[in-house]
Amino acid sequence: MTYGVLGVAVGYIKQCNAGTLPLSLSLHALCKAIKLGRAGGFLARQLLKGEMDGCSLADISGHSAILVPTNTSPDGHKPYDSEFKSQRCPAYTHDPSQSMPLLERLQGQGLNTAMEMEAAGEKSSKMQPQTGKICRALSYITGDMKALGEWLKDKPLVFQFVDWVLRGISQVMFVSNPLSGLLMLAGFLAQSPWITLTCCTGVIVSTLTALILCQESPIFTSALASVFSKWDLPVFTLPFNLALSMFVAATGPHNPFFPSTLIQPVASVPNITWWEAEASLILQSVPVGVGQVYGCDNPWTGGIIMVALFISSPLIFIHAVIGSALGVPAALSLATPFNNIYAGLWNYNSCLSCIAIGGMFYALTWQTFLLALACALFTAYSGGALGHMFSVFGMPLGTWPFCLSSLTFLLLTTTNDAIYKLPLSKVSYPEANRAYYLSRNDGQNAKSTCDV
Repeated sequence: MTYGVLGVAVGYIKQCNAGTLPLSLSLHALCKAIKLGRAGGFLARQLLKGEMDGCSLADISGHSAILVPTNTSPDGHKPYDSEFKSQRCPAYTHDPSQSMPLLERLQGQGLNTAMEMEAAGEKSSKMQPQTGKICRALSYITGDMKALGEWLKDKPLVFQFVDWVLRGISQVMFVSNPLSGLLMLAGFLAQSPWITLTCCTGVIVSTLTALILCQESPIFTSALASVFSKWDLPVFTLPFNLALSMFVAATGPHNPFFPSTLIQPVASVPNITWWEAEASLILQSVPVGVGQVYGCDNPWTGGIIMVALFISSPLIFIHAVIGSALGVPAALSLATPFNNIYAGLWNYNSCLSCIAIGGMFYALTWQTFLLALACALFTAYSGGALGHMFSVFGMPLGTWPFCLSSLTFLLLTTTNDAIYKLPLSKVSYPEANRAYYLSRNDGQNAKSTCDV
């Protein structure tokens, strides 16, 4: 609109100064341009191109050329005629559409364009409320369900406690979503009611302990967080690994009250026949590996957990699947017995590492995506090495490979701005982390522009 008004004003004032166009007609055209709205820009472009320079506005098609007057002396001679040149309007080919005045033709074209834009705008405006309602509805169940947490703040403690328990169940996979935690509980039931009961008992006891002691997290987690916070690092599942290793080492496989599974190192060369490998079971090991994060080897349980991850964050779901799948070639490259691959024992640690590096604690870029793949493979191979070491002491591997590998990659130093480790206070879920990273870059670019 502004371009059209200014363009018309400048073009016609030039014509008035040259004496070839009345001022009243120029003001009339200016008012027409204001009424045309967006069409004023088109009119201004036509004028600035010189298509009307020195020509009559009423009927430009009726004149092929007009001579621009030159200065003359009182006696009629042209002493400065050599310094001036005649300027002619470009010749126009006649067609039926040019029989009407140019302003009316431009006005008609502008009105048609405005009508088309208005129709498109009405169509998009009708679509926007529907899209907005869908996005608003999805925001209530996806991500970290922050709106639910805010709504429960002034509700009875029992409702808040249920929310905390469900979030605690899903937090093992870096998800803070009560709906995802509820689906995971359904998956545990598909595996075993006993696992479901023990899972709920553990989360309830740890949450109650934190409430009684006025802690934001369980004792082990709080103690380790005070140390790791100096480097702005997460504690991951280190409290679980420490508690598990200490308990198994204290009891052993022959304890009369708490006997554990006997774990022994490999004493002979495994008999592996490559053509006996079943492709369907190898593919099935991907969801099984996701379920093994919770100690479940049922593929249906793993599938339900994957659905729960997708509801909260599609990016977490993608990295979980990729990380679990990368454990398979790592295991095959080391001639691991097929039964261990089918059981997902080589997948769950790489699954967690891929999620942690791929968008959770690093902002997701293609560089950090490649870094997540490298971390997943590194975790799988380190899991094989640590598994042999732990078996000597008869101890389970747990998630030590995930913790040690992910912490190593988070301590990475680089000058590449695309590899950005988020502050722990800003970590949420990958999509929100990506949005924070982009807004931070936009703010820095704006600040640098202002400084210049």
